[in-house]
Amino acid sequence: MPNANYLWISQFATALNKHGRAALVMANTVSDAGNNEKKIRKQLIERGLISQMVTLTSNMFTSVTLPATLCFFDRDKQKKDEILFIDARNVFTQIDRAHRKFSDEQIRNLGIITRLYEDKTEEFENLLAEYREKFAQASEVFDDEDVMPKSYWQENIDWLMERFPDGKYVDVTGLCKAATIEGEDDIADKDYSLNPGRYVGVVIEDDGMTEEEFKAEMLLLNKELSKLNEEAYGLEEKIAKNLKELFL
Repeated sequence: MPNANYLWISQFATALNKHGRAALVMANTVSDAGNNEKKIRKQLIERGLISQMVTLTSNMFTSVTLPATLCFFDRDKQKKDEILFIDARNVFTQIDRAHRKFSDEQIRNLGIITRLYEDKTEEFENLLAEYREKFAQASEVFDDEDVMPKSYWQENIDWLMERFPDGKYVDVTGLCKAATIEGEDDIADKDYSLNPGRYVGVVIEDDGMTEEEFKAEMLLLNKELSKLNEEAYGLEEKIAKNLKELFL
């Protein structure tokens, strides 16, 4: 039946006690499913049961190659009118051509986003301090596959500081967004979708532009292209006229 996924999800979420928390792995397609599934999804959102959604990259599971989404439930969450969306599709460690995984530090880096969102800034500071201590103790190169060099720890420090320089939660384009249910361009406006990609936006890696900046740039380029096409058409007519006068 078409709404079997959300009937099961709803039963799971509503069975939690008043302080209950849980998480489910879902297919990405469930995030935007329509018809009866959308009705159940809307109810879960408006009841404040869904606290967080995290999209994973493909090839994270040995039995399934498609990307998946993690759905987190919290009956006791404080911000009932918000859901934290994290797009982790660009965070992974490549094992071989067909398999990927999260390193321990990638898991901790993604997890700290939630801690910052919950105003637990001391956990962010503690994680940075731990990385800096490991940086100080590490060597410049790989001496052992289990001992990471200074560059590895510096990369993790930079990843956190570039995104959360003040040690506080902020929406980061291409990574995370705390979206409200009602409001301009938020959850209700996006048809109650639970797809993080629809909220966090994207960063064009080659030039660092946001999705909005990229669209504006493409519109400008399209306008310039239209102008050049008009000029080319005019030149084509002039050349054809000149050739006709030359040979006739």
